[in-house]
Amino acid sequence: ILNRARIRSSRGPNRLAMREGEDDSAYRIERKRKAKASLAGQIIETVVTSAVILNAVWVGASVDMDSKWLGVITIDIIFAVIFTSEVVMKFYWSGCRGYF
Repeated sequence: ILNRARIRSSRGPNRLAMREGEDDSAYRIERKRKAKASLAGQIIETVVTSAVILNAVWVGASVDMDSKWLGVITIDIIFAVIFTSEVVMKFYWSGCRGYF
């Protein structure tokens, strides 16, 4: 396991390198953390993509509605919150350099 971890760590700068005689539990914890972060990113992308599609449908449907109706304003605010929270989460997780 130690040799395999070293080979993996030499493939990229983001891999966790192991020292001689070191327990591989830190390596496994780091791999699990990255896998969870990747899964969370995929879930967020799916939710945001769905929100974009629903927002497009909503914009098309709301053209024929009275724009002063409280339901139109409320749904527009909900979509604005979803898109703003996406930007904030990505900026928080990626940092300034990773986001821009």
